[in-house]
Amino acid sequence: MRRLVLFLLAVLAMTSCAPAPQESSGPASDAGAFPVTITHRFGATTISSGPKRIVALSFEEDALSLVGIAPVGHADNAYEPGRPYP
Repeated sequence: MRRLVLFLLAVLAMTSCAPAPQESSGPASDAGAFPVTITHRFGATTISSGPKRIVALSFEEDALSLVGIAPVGHADNAYEPGRPYP
């Protein structure tokens, strides 16, 4: 539970520092929000559809499972090789 709280606080800290997108075709939480175009300092990026397969690179497996997403792959556990992250 403590790791989940720390993960959520880290995500909140990272998103609060990120610049807000200047242009969007709708809210990202809406299932019909795609395609969405995000304008940033390097130009514009268009995301045509939502993710279909997700790979967890660290401790995201627990957070993803809480929102009903099963990752298709994950990174090796450096602390206990051959086992998923705790």
